[in-house]
Amino acid sequence: MSFAVNTYGELEPLLFVNIGKEDAERLESWRREYRFWRRQGSKGANGEISNTVSRVPAPLRKRDSLRPVATMGVLSQAEDVKPMAAAASAKQLRSPKSDGDLVSLACAGSPRFYKSPGADTIIFQLHNLDCSGANAVPLNLLTYMSCQSPATGFVVHSPMPGPMADVFLKAGALVVVGQSVDDLLRQIPSIRAVICNSILSAHVVTQLADRGVPCLWVLHEWWPGKQLEEECLKRNNKSVTPAIVQDAMTRCGRIVCVCESQKRLYSPKAPSRVAYVGVPDPRDQGFHNSSAEIEAAMSKRPFTFLTLGIVCPRKNQHFAVKLFKQLCERTGASETELRLIVVGVRREREYERQYAELVITEIDNDPRIEIHDVTKDTSVFYRRADALLFPSLNEVTPCVIAEAMSYSLPVVATDIAGIPEMVCNGVEGFLADPDDSELFVEQMQLLYRNPTLCKKIGSAGRAKFESKFSMQSMVRTFQSIIAEVAPPRTVLVDMDGCLVDWDRGFSAAWANRSSITRQTSYAMESCVPPELKEEACAVFHEQGFFAGLPPMEGGLRALNEMRDAGLNVLLCTAPVLTSRYCAAEKFGWVENHLGPDWLARIVLTTDKTVVKGDVLIDDKPRISGSQTEPEWQQIIFDAPYNADTSHSLRLSRWADWRGALVTALHQPL
Repeated sequence: MSFAVNTYGELEPLLFVNIGKEDAERLESWRREYRFWRRQGSKGANGEISNTVSRVPAPLRKRDSLRPVATMGVLSQAEDVKPMAAAASAKQLRSPKSDGDLVSLACAGSPRFYKSPGADTIIFQLHNLDCSGANAVPLNLLTYMSCQSPATGFVVHSPMPGPMADVFLKAGALVVVGQSVDDLLRQIPSIRAVICNSILSAHVVTQLADRGVPCLWVLHEWWPGKQLEEECLKRNNKSVTPAIVQDAMTRCGRIVCVCESQKRLYSPKAPSRVAYVGVPDPRDQGFHNSSAEIEAAMSKRPFTFLTLGIVCPRKNQHFAVKLFKQLCERTGASETELRLIVVGVRREREYERQYAELVITEIDNDPRIEIHDVTKDTSVFYRRADALLFPSLNEVTPCVIAEAMSYSLPVVATDIAGIPEMVCNGVEGFLADPDDSELFVEQMQLLYRNPTLCKKIGSAGRAKFESKFSMQSMVRTFQSIIAEVAPPRTVLVDMDGCLVDWDRGFSAAWANRSSITRQTSYAMESCVPPELKEEACAVFHEQGFFAGLPPMEGGLRALNEMRDAGLNVLLCTAPVLTSRYCAAEKFGWVENHLGPDWLARIVLTTDKTVVKGDVLIDDKPRISGSQTEPEWQQIIFDAPYNADTSHSLRLSRWADWRGALVTALHQPL
């Protein structure tokens, strides 16, 4: 069966093709959730599912590309295809042996997917597309990395659909649902690395290890001992077992723990790193208020505790309500003096519905307590709050604490897992044992009674956020980890005759003293009449010759594009050893034309065969040295003296560098 679902208004429809009964049930569940979000104010159309199946006359996706299968605009223009009719055959979307389905999502423009090899694609492997703190991490990573590396392609893959699909789309990713790992790898032309999110992606980690694909595995869970098996059973997840998890923790390229204590808990045999969660800075989004504005607002409203997170037993909101009521009883505070805001009711699962009712019953219409459904706009509530109350029973390093600190809010939380690494007791907030209600209430009262202390702790939290839990800090850490498991491709670029228009510079200096037959030889002195050979050599030994050479057309731009695309570009050049000026003037030329940052990228050598790289772009017809089989393969830059060589890879102008590297970097080495 096939379905078309009209998603939140600004997006074009998702296409689910040939999905089975179980997927149809998940889709129906997601549709109900989507309607729930619409009731909360999300934009959208009617959200209805159509089972209309129409015919598309030709394939809408190239076999080697994961660009959108088709936007509804394309579908509506196809012959015999009506708008809002999901249309495509399984053969057009996947290989016959595929056990998954491609979901095409398209917004106003094409998703960020760049086929240049320099723009190696990064895949985020999720275990679902639900709204969760765990999925906030890849979303934040994707958002910031796409800004820093605009040419990099990002693909988000999940075994099932969910409401965060459109959020990832708007961040610039292509979202794929239900494909097998083999199909996904086969259809993406260049993969830099796969970032698997959650311990529930362990089976994908092992499959990637089998195929030699660079992989990072981010663990968000705190499931010691038997709890891992219990959690898998609770989710009816047959793909992940404790044995598979242990196998993945032995073979993964790099395991990323979100705190040191989690790293000690799992003690993986595979190489591991710690990357603390980072969250966006509200000041960058215009949500910052001055100290005077904050103090003025506090004087006009009750002191407000915020409890934010999916309302469920693990988050322990029922206990939070009890703590707040004890505080009110102890202080005698009215609704104009104290308030608790609980945010995160989500009735998707039965236990969530039951627990939400339990919390609402405990609130018992207390006018001092508000309870709200889960929301994508948490900033509204952070700005209303004076402190975060977070008595969760199972966490690692929750994003909500980092977010609270970014808003300069003091934190009162349980001292479990990685939370003590986020909040130092008495500095950025207060910590208590999950069962110590008396200590919790004392800490809450201390903040309520002492605005000066509250402000001091909030400022300390803001400083901790900036130093340890900012987006910039997290992105830098992940970029360094990606570089460890998947070093960027190295492109070596020759200077004279490639980046530098040596012939044009020589011709200008030669000033028509004789004809130049450039097809004769790579050596310029052999291309002039024999009697002028020494005179020709004298020209390129003069001071200022190399410094004054012009750049090759398009070369400077191409180098910067390569670097921006994520390639490691080095200038690999051989000096004229008989010239006292050549080496120094090459450095000066690079600084003048490319800037001082490029000086560290110069490799000055008389033997290019010993230089490590994937590709060497060079005009020299035959490059010899101590290594008969260098690590790089040569792309020869076209010149009259190399036109008759047998090189299979050639580049005639810098504007075509992408196509040349596509061929070079995708050929077996």
